[in-house]
Amino acid sequence: MGLIDQARKDIQRIVSDSKGFGQQITLTSINGFSVTVNGLHKKIWLGVDTEGNVISSKSATITIADNDLVTAGYSYRDSNNEVSLNGHKVSVKDITGLQCNYIVQSWHPDETLGIIVSYLQDFE
Repeated sequence: MGLIDQARKDIQRIVSDSKGFGQQITLTSINGFSVTVNGLHKKIWLGVDTEGNVISSKSATITIADNDLVTAGYSYRDSNNEVSLNGHKVSVKDITGLQCNYIVQSWHPDETLGIIVSYLQDFE
């Protein structure tokens, strides 16, 4: 196994393993199809205003292994086989146990390592 193969295997294990950083994340497509997979959820209260001052501002992301979505049968690619999570909803518990509901704002697939990082915004 080459180094890139080992790195891909390692990062997918890191974000998916429930004995490590992985936690249950439910994704719901625009068609209403839902799956629950393990992934990494981050919620950080830090931002910068237009003048460069540090402010309290919420930012949330999830990182999910591409293979986990394929295995779960979740449709997340468009007709050009590009990752497209526009309008998909995310539900995950934060460190306090609070259920957080988001909508995907942007997505950034790393097709070398086989993971997708999605930036989220609150959704009621």
